[in-house]
Amino acid sequence: MRHSVLKRKLSMKYGMRKAYKKQSMRNLFLHRKLTTTDARAKFIRPIAEKAITSARRIIAEPSEKTLHIRRKFIHQIGEDALKQLLDIAKGYMNRPGGYLRLIKIGSRWGDSAPMTSVSFV
Repeated sequence: MRHSVLKRKLSMKYGMRKAYKKQSMRNLFLHRKLTTTDARAKFIRPIAEKAITSARRIIAEPSEKTLHIRRKFIHQIGEDALKQLLDIAKGYMNRPGGYLRLIKIGSRWGDSAPMTSVSFV
């Protein structure tokens, strides 16, 4: 039984999952849209929303307290994606949450995997 198991493994080992998270977050913030499978979209959504909330905090109180968060993002997604993330977060300063929209777009041609488009609201 899977009681209290909240972690999604996506049939990947830890290193692959970490690389996928980093790359998909980077692509989402740079291009503001991402097309992927349903399971991967559900995996990336809470991570991206927490990142936007942290970016809002960087904008609201720019001080030495937020330096650690800024450096953490530079390490995770890169400096160019961080600039895009801060631009995105400026638009959501008054929104309490729910920054991403998942739209199911059908199935993939090759293996009929259910596909989802992830975009900002």
